Amino acid sequence: MFRLLALSAALSALASGCSRNATIMRHDGWQVDAEITRSTEAFIYAQPRGAPELKIARRDIRDLDHPGNVMGVIGLSVMGAYALNLGLGAVLLTTREPDSRQAGAIVALTGAVGMLVGSGFAYWGWSLWDRSVTAAGGEDSWPSVQLAPTLLLDDESGAGIGAGLRLTF
Repeated sequence: MFRLLALSAALSALASGCSRNATIMRHDGWQVDAEITRSTEAFIYAQPRGAPELKIARRDIRDLDHPGNVMGVIGLSVMGAYALNLGLGAVLLTTREPDSRQAGAIVALTGAVGMLVGSGFAYWGWSLWDRSVTAAGGEDSWPSVQLAPTLLLDDESGAGIGAGLRLTF
């Protein structure tokens, strides 16, 4: 279990690229990876690594990809996966068999630690994204997240066959 937790953390960090830079693409095809430091109504100021600060006109920008959103989603996914571990461990802790209770304690502990790691990744990713959007002068800084209960219905009879949750951004 702890190996899986360590592997999840390592793969998440690798997948995120640990980058603080936004990718700024202009209409003429020019592209730069830089940290957005500030903005005005007409310009975005970006600091590429090891280079002087750039002043880029907003009208020249075709697309702007802020950092952190991928890490935020990975963190939420890790939290969800380990929440299942925590739940399974809690179920095993309620059994009367000592071996199952001991296994339940280990599974629940792994789930709790995994959720803690996932929450760290989620917080880091979304706060990085928020800083970049705010520096670029964005109005909506945090994404809208909705969690809605869902009911799966049988196509033929219309009877309920399952329930779940849907997470939308």
